[in-house]
Amino acid sequence: MKVDVIRDNISFRKMKNSWDRIYSLGSYSIFQSFSYNYYAWKYILSSSINNQLFIVVVSDRSKIIAILPFYKDSYNTIRFINDIHSDFCDIICRDYFDINILFKKLGIEKYSLMN
Repeated sequence: MKVDVIRDNISFRKMKNSWDRIYSLGSYSIFQSFSYNYYAWKYILSSSINNQLFIVVVSDRSKIIAILPFYKDSYNTIRFINDIHSDFCDIICRDYFDINILFKKLGIEKYSLMN
């Protein structure tokens, strides 16, 4: 498993095709679409210099298996993009994805997820 973090708008934009492909495989809401997340980041969240893009991309054998659309706020808290305006923020993934494996890979044993 490989974990990358997208931290800039150009790399975010380049994710569109991969994101759309994974999005098309599931029964996701519009709030998990590339367009919604990209424009929420670009026009709402990135206007604050304290916010930092932090999209986690998980790959296995060069194939993206999960996208976790996060950003860091001014308190260094990792949050879903546009969680203030949306109730349906979530990750998108190809198949079942065990987030505990990701946290172990990152060396995080104790955590709390909040939305």
